[in-house]
Amino acid sequence: MRLFLFFSLVIFLTSCSLAQKQSQTTNNENKTDLRDFVDWKIHGRISIKTPEETSIISIRWQQNNDDIKLRLYGSMGKTYARLVKKNGIATLTVENKSYTNTNARYLLWSVLGWDLPIDQMQYWIKGITHPDKIETNILRNEKGNLSSFDYNDWQVVFERYKRFESYQLPTKLILTHPKLRIRFSIQSWKKSD
Repeated sequence: MRLFLFFSLVIFLTSCSLAQKQSQTTNNENKTDLRDFVDWKIHGRISIKTPEETSIISIRWQQNNDDIKLRLYGSMGKTYARLVKKNGIATLTVENKSYTNTNARYLLWSVLGWDLPIDQMQYWIKGITHPDKIETNILRNEKGNLSSFDYNDWQVVFERYKRFESYQLPTKLILTHPKLRIRFSIQSWKKSD
């Protein structure tokens, strides 16, 4: 009887260990897949709240490796701002005036007053951390997806995920900074053409 209990316990512990390894492998594969998912585009709406005002606008963001095409526009299709970063040069166009710099974050801050960590956001928007592991206080939900983390003065909270093709991607996330709050509501994810 003791021998039977011993073997039952060994089999149970082995199966638990294998199930845990399989779950970890699945989560790691999903993270690896998302790191390889570098050509994408999203369409949705964002709410941008500053101490002075709140704006709700539409967003189109296309990412091809490090190149960015970002358009913020209103309900009638009027473009408020367009950011294009190609070959390390960023150009921000607002009200038919263009500004160029090698630092997209600096452009957004100097022209619009928004200090957005745009290079980090290309990872966060996919529900993964930056490859250099710059985030702290990382929390995950029961499925292994990011739930929240901190980065400098930013807190990022992931409220909802949805499956797009073979990826589990965020559809609602909030980025909060002492002087800025951005709420993303992503309607569609696609691979870039």
